[in-house]
Amino acid sequence: MNDISYMDNILKQVIDDHQLWVKASTQGKRADLSGRSLTSVHLIGVNLSNATLKGADLEHAILVDANLTCADLRGACLIDVNMAGANLTGAKLAGAQLTNANLGGADLMNADLRGIIFGGTNLIGVNLDGADITGCDFTDAIVYGVDFSTCIGWEQAKGIPITPYP
Repeated sequence: MNDISYMDNILKQVIDDHQLWVKASTQGKRADLSGRSLTSVHLIGVNLSNATLKGADLEHAILVDANLTCADLRGACLIDVNMAGANLTGAKLAGAQLTNANLGGADLMNADLRGIIFGGTNLIGVNLDGADITGCDFTDAIVYGVDFSTCIGWEQAKGIPITPYP
């Protein structure tokens, strides 16, 4: 008996096509999962670099060690998502819902994080070098080993610890 659902098959095909596109843009197809419901999906270590996930619902998803370099996650629901160790360099996350998430050790260098509320989110050891944090709220986020000094817009962010980098 095949227990893979129809949606799982579609998602697998989109990811497989994206892998081909990443290797050689003349083959495969760039992943566009905009607005899709991907709640509780397990995409551990998957390469979704340059993928479009605008407005996608990734609540409770597991994207540990995923490559989301330059991915478009604007307006995505990332509540309770586990993205520990993920590469989000240059990713667009402005307006995403990112509370109670795990981003421990993630690389958010040069990411667009404008306006995100990080309440309850684990940001231990996150790289925010060059990230735009204008209008972000870090109140109640778990922040340790994070250097905000090279971030864009840190003056307009709330809840940054007085001694943000030990």
